Amino acid sequence: MLTFRRKKSKSPRSRLIAQADELFSKLVRERDGHCQWPGCRSTTIYVHHIFSRRYLQLRWDTRNAVSLCLYHHAICAHNDPENFRDFVIKRLGEQQFMALKAMAYLRAVPVRTQDIDLIILVLIVTGK
Repeated sequence: MLTFRRKKSKSPRSRLIAQADELFSKLVRERDGHCQWPGCRSTTIYVHHIFSRRYLQLRWDTRNAVSLCLYHHAICAHNDPENFRDFVIKRLGEQQFMALKAMAYLRAVPVRTQDIDLIILVLIVTGK
């Protein structure tokens, strides 16, 4: 017997998050232009969050993102955390890295729907 599931529609909040993610990704890729791993010049790039996207207070912070090609994203960022950490510290500096880490782990700031609206506006203005 076949059963059909009704496709869930996204909530307004989920749609806003998806819109903010898309604008953020475009902004970071335009900022970087190519893979930021030393020696790599690939222009087929993906945005990697240094600290997970689950930390909404950093999800759309450009300091928390770097453009990487598929290889460096998969192999270096996800499979070699110590080497990736060294890369990030060299890129940002120890103080900036520790500030991002503190924001990610020490401040669980709730992000309201109105905040996401504002983030989208800032991303649009910044991207132009």
